[in-house]
Amino acid sequence: MRQHDSLEQNTEIRIKPYEVYPFSRDFLAKNPAEKTYLFVDSEELFLLDQLREPVTIATLIERFRKEYGRYSCKKIYQTVVHLLKRTFLDEKSQRLLSQNPDFAPFIPKPKMRRLCPWSPPLVLQFLLNPIAKFLGTVPGLVFMGLSLAISFPMLMLSPGELEYLEVKGSYFMGALCWLCSLMIIAWLKNLFRFCLLKSRGLETPNSGVLFQWGIPIFDVHDGDILTLGWAGVLRFHLACFLFTGLIGSLGIFGMLHGNVIATIWVLSGLVTVFLDLSPFVPREMLRALDRLAGKSQLLENLRAFVDKKYVKRVLLLSSSFQNEGYFVLFGTFAVLWVYSAYRIVSLVIEWHLSRLQGVLILQESLLERFAAVVYLLAFVFPILILVWHVLRVLWLNYAPIVRRVLSRISRLASGSSRRMQLKCEEILTCIRSVPVFGGLSEESLTRLADCLEIECYRKRAPIVSQGDKGDAFYVIYQGSVAIISESDTGLETVLAVLGNNDSFGEMSLVNESPRTATALALTPVVALKLSKDVFQHFVMEHIEDKEAIVRLVQLGSFLNNTPLFEEVPTEVMYQVLMHAEQREFRPGDIIVREGESGDEFFVIRSGEVRFWKDYGRANAVEIRTLTQGGHFGEIALMEAGLRTATAVAETECKLVVLTRAAFFLLLQSSVTSGVMLEMTTRARLRSDMELAR
Repeated sequence: MRQHDSLEQNTEIRIKPYEVYPFSRDFLAKNPAEKTYLFVDSEELFLLDQLREPVTIATLIERFRKEYGRYSCKKIYQTVVHLLKRTFLDEKSQRLLSQNPDFAPFIPKPKMRRLCPWSPPLVLQFLLNPIAKFLGTVPGLVFMGLSLAISFPMLMLSPGELEYLEVKGSYFMGALCWLCSLMIIAWLKNLFRFCLLKSRGLETPNSGVLFQWGIPIFDVHDGDILTLGWAGVLRFHLACFLFTGLIGSLGIFGMLHGNVIATIWVLSGLVTVFLDLSPFVPREMLRALDRLAGKSQLLENLRAFVDKKYVKRVLLLSSSFQNEGYFVLFGTFAVLWVYSAYRIVSLVIEWHLSRLQGVLILQESLLERFAAVVYLLAFVFPILILVWHVLRVLWLNYAPIVRRVLSRISRLASGSSRRMQLKCEEILTCIRSVPVFGGLSEESLTRLADCLEIECYRKRAPIVSQGDKGDAFYVIYQGSVAIISESDTGLETVLAVLGNNDSFGEMSLVNESPRTATALALTPVVALKLSKDVFQHFVMEHIEDKEAIVRLVQLGSFLNNTPLFEEVPTEVMYQVLMHAEQREFRPGDIIVREGESGDEFFVIRSGEVRFWKDYGRANAVEIRTLTQGGHFGEIALMEAGLRTATAVAETECKLVVLTRAAFFLLLQSSVTSGVMLEMTTRARLRSDMELAR
């Protein structure tokens, strides 16, 4: 069952007061009370507006349908989840949803931060705010850019070898200068960030001093910059990035004269700028990309592409999706950044490793030895991190192949022993609840149980992989399985979580279409596998069961992909289809006639059907035409009346026909279908009344 089926139609929810700001093509919703922000599109903004007053899920569904002419329970479910995560819902709504196991994991937990509230003195703000305001404008950005363009080329004029590890012959003093320089630059940067926000009249809540590893850091909450829109966010992060380089360049003249402290200051600025450009660490560049992307998940897609697709994309030299060039460009930048970091650190190690080893061996002072250890860790740790990143990317690119091999070896090693532990009755109990096999007799089920293979999967092992050829159907005997869809960029989305007696992959029994998702074992899993070859052999011996199974699978797949029934639980869908049939009509055949009593509901599987008032008379009027996925017959069923129009097959048609009992069973299982049919019924009755006038 899909997660968004858990939306209870009578649950009332309400949103806290919020503010809305335009942001590129979308909108930004701000919760002033909690100082949280949420990017929304126009449809989600409509839902937020409806939630200003307490409203039930069913009412929200109907209002969304009226506004946009379609239904999307998934959209509403995702919006509620985002509102929960960002604490936009009031306390009563959060309390109600916390009782639902599908929403409880998204209730935010209070964060414990050792923050000492602090803000710069008013005098300092009065002096710095005008400077920050100017540097945050376009002329200010140009000024900082030109200053850096002039300053840093002067590094080429520096004399021979520069000393940047020792100050007055002491490594300890040198390490202390490095620590102080990096900390002061971080403080100045965040002080500039604070003043820039204040100069724009924006809020800086929860700003203060944080202690990380015992080092005091001025932390600024700059989320309010989002209210200035896309251009404001871009200028803000660009100004913060350029300001770091600008304050680092202040020591260049001292560096040119051989001053060690000035050299350490300049290099500290360069290190900070280099880290701000990191494609892996969430600093200035990644934070800017994350915000500028709005709700498009650009940053998540970029990271997923670099982790899982970049290596294969470069080796194959072929494009697989639109705008892939931008993702390749970002991946290439990430590779160059990693290589640059490796070269810088390796050169420093090459120049100073022997000296630092000598200090550790020969130096008597404990402080000097301690400083040498700190330097060595500062050199070696980045190398280890870079190596780990490279190995991680290679593993994520090629892990699927390795996992499949390991999974097969594991199943071969453990499958036989597990088979001995499962009795025939245990297997029968499991497959009796599988909708696809609902039409089989007890004798056929017993013979089918003998055809099933017992497969064992360890935790995190893939059972099937997206894109693979579909060659088997699976029933979960024991365990939990996540159905995961992977986008072209490598970003993964969990579509559903299945448990005991659930099944997947039924389309593999009737065709060999590629898998559309990956099934991943969340726990150790025991599954019953029915391969296509075994199934074909089974139906050859029990030909009377083949038609029933194939019909159920095909019709179930068709209806689940129809908007009207896409939210209906799978088990209910197959239960209904046991009492459904498919009928074929030739062009000109009358399917239903106006004025007749109606006990059946129709869904068009293929073809075109036209509807007429007063069909066969001189004043006949065509009122509508429906094609694949369209439905009709609901008015006579829901209004307990007669057919209001005559349906005529315009082309060769295949229709799925549901009885009255099956039709209402579907409606009882899904508020989605009920609302959609109610709206369709009202619209068609209104249209018929207008024609009658």
